[in-house]
Amino acid sequence: MDLRYGDVERALVRAFKIQDTDVKAFRARIRHLRNLGVPDLPKSGSGRQISYTLDHARELYLALRLNQLGMMPDAIARLFARIRPSIAKWFKAADEHPGNPVSALVACNNFGGQLGEDETTVFSIAAHQSSKSMTFAEAVERYGTDKRGAPMIILPISAANDAIKAALGIEGGA
Repeated sequence: MDLRYGDVERALVRAFKIQDTDVKAFRARIRHLRNLGVPDLPKSGSGRQISYTLDHARELYLALRLNQLGMMPDAIARLFARIRPSIAKWFKAADEHPGNPVSALVACNNFGGQLGEDETTVFSIAAHQSSKSMTFAEAVERYGTDKRGAPMIILPISAANDAIKAALGIEGGA
């Protein structure tokens, strides 16, 4: 499925319930993430339009959700560069098992800034009962930390999948 940037932006505005007065700032957040490589788009020549896929839209949705929870864009970009193959697998699992919520459990030593090579760990796909993301503090309170003391974050992949598909008007979205 080929999508244009405008389609993806409008879907994200709907999915995040962005007010008209906040669209300009939201668009700037999207542009900043794109400049950092999220989503991983093919390079195009000057004046050529880039086609987006559903995977691009889903990756951008997750990145914006992490940013909304307080993760800095540069940290998101480094995280996604390392886990991009896993993200695709998570969404595939969510598509294949719509009745069984799929979430990712992420541990981040430095949620807001300078992530080193081994400072972010992504654990396996885990069934999780909640369909909402948690703030950094909520995740620490509920799940604690990993063995190195890194706080845990839950990313509700199924809920993200449903939200972006619904916003794009794709069957199977909530």
